Amino acid sequence: MVDLRKKLRSGMIAVTPAGSYLVLTDCETANYGSQDFCIIGPDGFMIGSNYDENLSTILGICSIKALYRSTVNGLTYEMKYKDKDLIWTRDPKNLKELIISRRFSK
Repeated sequence: MVDLRKKLRSGMIAVTPAGSYLVLTDCETANYGSQDFCIIGPDGFMIGSNYDENLSTILGICSIKALYRSTVNGLTYEMKYKDKDLIWTRDPKNLKELIISRRFSK
């Protein structure tokens, strides 16, 4: 199995059951030290060391369900995404999502 943590890139949008977060790779935190990645949201952040190679956590509410390309719109960065921007999903709903997810997982 491929370690999906190593395929994350800064700027991706990570969708969890708790909401949408911005992925930041190679981040330094005050309390948790250097991290391969963090996902950052309006209420705080989660550190990469809490995730396994399948982007899951012990707390299911923090597990990453899908990854999207981000889009900058105007002068602000919005945590919005569209189906066409899908990079990977844990639970593909159709053949197109399955193909996209398998390409990312290789």
